[in-house]
Amino acid sequence: MRFLSHPPGAPVAALSWCPLGGLLASVAVGHPAVMVWEAATGEKTDLWFRSGGGCRAVSWAPGSGNYLAAVGVKGAVRLWEAASWTWETHHPSPGRCARLAWG
Repeated sequence: MRFLSHPPGAPVAALSWCPLGGLLASVAVGHPAVMVWEAATGEKTDLWFRSGGGCRAVSWAPGSGNYLAAVGVKGAVRLWEAASWTWETHHPSPGRCARLAWG
């Protein structure tokens, strides 16, 4: 069994396993990054999302796992392409996004 350590003062708000296995994404309110963990090694990659206040939701695209999405506490949505970790940010209008679902 492997235990992964989250930053102090940043309790986990959401987790998502990559559908291909091996990668676990976690987010925390109060931490400015999505953390992607390699389950076999415990190695962590930080995907910075300086939305002010951290993130509240994270989700891998079903099936392929080619994309990872997160919602910041202020409602912006960031979408990463998993092969290169390139990203784009979306600002839903009107209002703010609170949850994620793939259609």
